[in-house]
Amino acid sequence: MATKVKVMSKEQIDDLYQRTQKFIQKESQPANTLWQIKTKSGIIISAYKSGKVVFAGNDLDFLDEPDDEQFKVQKAEKMEKISSYPQAGSDEVGTGDFFGPIVVCAAVVPDEKTAEELRKLKVTDSKAMTDSRIKQIAPILEEMLPHSVLVTTNRKYNQIHEQTKNIKVIVSMLHNQAYLNLIKNGVKLPEQVIIDQFCPPATYFRYLSNVNVNDVVKNIHFETKAESKYPAVAAASVIARARFLKVMDDMSDKYGVTFNKGGGRQADQSGIEFLKKHSPEQLRDVAKIHFTNMNKIGADDYKEGAPLSLFSTLKIENDENAQISTSHQTKTQSDLTSNQKSNHISLENIDNKEKAHQANAFNSSQKLDSDHDKSIGISSKTFNELSLKELYEILKARVDIFVVEQQCAYPEIDGIDYSAIHYQMLDSNGNLLAYLRIYPDSDKENTWHIGRVITTVRKQGFGQKLLHQAVEDLFNQHHADEIILEAQTYAIPFYQKEGFKVTSEPFDDAGIMHVNMSLKKGLRD
Repeated sequence: MATKVKVMSKEQIDDLYQRTQKFIQKESQPANTLWQIKTKSGIIISAYKSGKVVFAGNDLDFLDEPDDEQFKVQKAEKMEKISSYPQAGSDEVGTGDFFGPIVVCAAVVPDEKTAEELRKLKVTDSKAMTDSRIKQIAPILEEMLPHSVLVTTNRKYNQIHEQTKNIKVIVSMLHNQAYLNLIKNGVKLPEQVIIDQFCPPATYFRYLSNVNVNDVVKNIHFETKAESKYPAVAAASVIARARFLKVMDDMSDKYGVTFNKGGGRQADQSGIEFLKKHSPEQLRDVAKIHFTNMNKIGADDYKEGAPLSLFSTLKIENDENAQISTSHQTKTQSDLTSNQKSNHISLENIDNKEKAHQANAFNSSQKLDSDHDKSIGISSKTFNELSLKELYEILKARVDIFVVEQQCAYPEIDGIDYSAIHYQMLDSNGNLLAYLRIYPDSDKENTWHIGRVITTVRKQGFGQKLLHQAVEDLFNQHHADEIILEAQTYAIPFYQKEGFKVTSEPFDDAGIMHVNMSLKKGLRD
């Protein structure tokens, strides 16, 4: 989702508000704003008291500002960038699928003539194309474009995920390695290198730093829905999807099971069918075993796999799975085979702090002091200590609030839960009143995150009491030096009551304005 910030006079802000009335779907007034509206097309416009106006969305042209020369220049520059060549782009496939690998492809569109050929083939986002069409045109694209494809087998993926606990870390490594492979095979990356954004740019580079990736491709442009705008990203998306489909077909032939794509009920049915013919251990070769589908198909006990010590040094090997084609005119199949054998991603000395913190996590149940709250208790548990009912109630509450109520379509279940400690406030009947999670920062020592703070019964102070307890525990039991969080802008006063300070300008995250906040030991108000 793109974001634009403009400085406007009060008259301009009032005029903008009037001109957008017919587009409004939802209106609110978060902290420090004059107003915030969400349009029917998903655009969020936030007018701040300072005179800044933040536009967040995929298409801001509906504002129609013919007299705004700066807007015209920005639009012209953006259109020129999209249509300039050469350009390189990368995209990933398989991150939302219970079965099958993660595939990342980087491709280069060298000139306008090649881009025109792509347009004639109607190459666009692979998610908007049928599988049969993708299988038909992908070989043409592979012949036409310099490209690098990385396929991470499920077994290797599961090994690495057991250490990183974050699928986006793995995807970041694959994107970076795909571009490195192009460079190693003689392709000079153009000035314009685009990644279909799956996390903030700073987070992407932090992920690479955390796993000690030394050779990092920089000067990258990150943009959401880039596959619908940049031909290089669209082509990479199609090639990656075709390779994913090929692996899925091969898996079906090998195991005698039709592996349904996605992570829903159809994938569950494939898992149940698989277990009728094969052992649960073999799921590690076909599935992403940290997905909640494992529980739904009755295989949750097989998530852990081999001891962590076996995977202290990991590599994503691509001997059989990576194809690097830098020039279809000069590379032969033997050349490709040679390249395949040398391509790998190293994961040396991965930080295991989250694992250690999880092992030392506590399970306490503390009663609040006030007479009014004697029947209310606070508990803190690791993921493995949560009962199925507790986990269900937690996830349901989070989805109800962050996805349904706030009308925000994003992956609420993000993989961090495995390494987090989960705080619950429950009434005497076991009903969830408030919730949050804490987890250690993977980069900064003695730094912890607080996130997913919710209350199901509002205006009773439950959320504030739970936050206070978590902060006390972090400083006193986990010896945190700093606690950090991302707060929706309307909730800034809530966290300020506990002493948190705003440490960033407002930024857009999944269509909702946020700020970074921090609380350091010894500096509480």
